[in-house]
Amino acid sequence: MEPARPASDQELELAVGDVAQGGWCVAREPGGRVVLVRHTLPGERVLARLTESTAKLARAEAVEILEASPDRVEPPCPHAHPGGCGGCDWQHASLAAQRQFKASVISQQLRRIAGLDREVIVEPLPGDEDGLGWRTRVRFAVRPGGLAGLRQHRSHEIVDVGTCPIAHPLVNEAAVTRGRWPSATSVAAVTSPSTDERAVVVTPAGAPRPRGARGRAAGRPPASAPSPASSSPRSAPVTTARCSNVDRVAASDHPTSPGSRAGEAATWAASRPA
Repeated sequence: MEPARPASDQELELAVGDVAQGGWCVAREPGGRVVLVRHTLPGERVLARLTESTAKLARAEAVEILEASPDRVEPPCPHAHPGGCGGCDWQHASLAAQRQFKASVISQQLRRIAGLDREVIVEPLPGDEDGLGWRTRVRFAVRPGGLAGLRQHRSHEIVDVGTCPIAHPLVNEAAVTRGRWPSATSVAAVTSPSTDERAVVVTPAGAPRPRGARGRAAGRPPASAPSPASSSPRSAPVTTARCSNVDRVAASDHPTSPGSRAGEAATWAASRPA
């Protein structure tokens, strides 16, 4: 496979088609090459800047919306834009459109992989009124100077985000981005909303890269004992663990999702001796 080349400042005017997995929409150049575009919506016409390019496929970010979709909204996060944080794919779409896009992607995969033609409906979970404040685990990357933030999309660059709108309030109260984490490569804040417990898990520099989906460990607890717990005057104690293998919250990080292990991870950390 031809390696992707970093693109220049080339910009293209594109008519945007269907959604694809990973926050992309599909468009085509006049010559027929497929261009996967972020920060756009189906049916829009955009000016897009290429970010990666091969002979058969290009990736791009919409830098100007020429004809907007009626589903477009102002993103609630100021970092959800081209060159900003890569953590959210569809903050520029209404909640109804976001759920429709998710259903469309699942339907596509059912047809392509299983040969099944099924209607898929994505419904909100209990308590999900605005699509924000739901994520009970957030893994922050750490700059060489010790400040924590979130990465740009498909990049090692780290964005200073402050508080994250999709993170559960207990995650933001852990104040990971307001501290300094010398000699760490990442810091994960894990919460259990049902008990108000929080765990901050630090991966030190030089630790083996966690294994599993997207480079995170799956299904195993942290390998070393935590340092003494610190306390917060407004909520339950925050337990800090330094480890080389970080437990991954499986299935979903939503506090009401079946199969979520956010509470399990936080309870494990809180039960360790201080």
